[in-house]
Amino acid sequence: MTVSNQPDRWNQMETALERVGTCLQACGVAADTPTCVQILGLLQEGLQSHPDDLLEWLIDEIRPRFLPPPAALPPCAPPLRRGSICYGEPA
Repeated sequence: MTVSNQPDRWNQMETALERVGTCLQACGVAADTPTCVQILGLLQEGLQSHPDDLLEWLIDEIRPRFLPPPAALPPCAPPLRRGSICYGEPA
């Protein structure tokens, strides 16, 4: 990394940390010490393995690492069943 790239890297890390924090806050994740340490570890891992697409990689990693799996929703209507309402039948 050259000296001219350093401000860009600082901005990239600051933006990534801010967006991850904002996303987790919006999802109701508590900002306790273990969670913050885990976020910093995630940022470190991303910087080492995905420096060019850091933010995209971080956002993809948030759900499996911090959020519970989505709950299965019940069906919005009962199953359809064919029936007859006696149209066309002799009275």
